[in-house]
This record gives sequence, structure tokens and C-alpha cells, in this order.
Amino acid sequence: MAELSPEVVASALRRVAAEDRLVAGWLDALTASGPIGALTEELATARAANAALQSRVDELEEWWTALEQSTDPGTAIRQPGS
Repeated sequence: MAELSPEVVASALRRVAAEDRLVAGWLDALTASGPIGALTEELATARAANAALQSRVDELEEWWTALEQSTDPGTAIRQPGS
């Protein structure tokens, strides 16, 4: 279940809740007390932070590749004055 998205879990709970009053009560209690909304906000924040970090990783990988290519011994390095 840890690999399922929160949306999938919530959908499954709603389907079960339609047939089971106990599960319906759990879902109502969770929704009423706010953890689902808080988790949704936390997930959105984490996804935004992840996107920003991934963008930074991509940028650093580009810089690293450029640096590796510029210091490749196979690449002729021009000496000043030559």
C-alpha cells in the first residue's frame, strides 16, 4: 500500500465505504478532522519542492558534463600564446 498514490487509496476507501458503514465512518472521521486535506497540501508542497530540486539537478548535470568535456585529456587544450 505504501507504493500507491494517496488518490488511489482514497478512491479505494470510497468504493469500500459505499458498502461498509464502518469504513464510511473512518472516511468521515478522517475528512472531518482534516488529515486528508493536510496530507494533500503536504503532498503538493513536496511535489513542488521535488520539481525544483530536479530542475537544479538537471542544471548541475549539464554543468558537470560541460566541465568534464572541457577537462578531457583527449581534447586539445590551447596554451596561452600558442
